[in-house]
Amino acid sequence: MSPATSKPVVVVADDDPDILKLVKFAVERQGCTAVGVEDGDEAFRQIYAAPPALAILDVRMPHLTGMEVLRV
Repeated sequence: MSPATSKPVVVVADDDPDILKLVKFAVERQGCTAVGVEDGDEAFRQIYAAPPALAILDVRMPHLTGMEVLRV
């Protein structure tokens, strides 16, 4: 896909699989590509390897919290 037609990428991080699935579904319904991760370490790696248009982070996750991911 060319950059003009590619969908914005949104990283969704939550350690609760049901919430992760629900938020990913909502993001994809808005026309974005949702990348789901289950803990703060995974979120950190994903965000800094390929910066997304948006990151939706759970505040309380294993390893790194959402707030810690933003501070690093």
